[in-house]
Amino acid sequence: MHVLASAADFGEFPRQVSETIAFLHAHAEQVRRLCSFPGVDGVTLDFGIARRDVPVQCDTFPAELVRDAGSLGLSIELSQYPAEEAESDAQEPVE
Repeated sequence: MHVLASAADFGEFPRQVSETIAFLHAHAEQVRRLCSFPGVDGVTLDFGIARRDVPVQCDTFPAELVRDAGSLGLSIELSQYPAEEAESDAQEPVE
């Protein structure tokens, strides 16, 4: 199952985070039910971001997101994509 918590692109990590926090606040009870549904082994928030051309890339999740996700039983994942792939995916129309 895939649930969209943010419509932000790969290059908009801060927007992804803020929209996801708002999503969790608005839908906390539904997320909690999903996490406890029989047969569901785990639910993960996956943040897709563009890999920047830097020696070390650091992207931080704010405490509010970590706290909210943890209290709902969610894991957090950060998926880094090559900049070219992230740009081409961002330009494809959403179905």
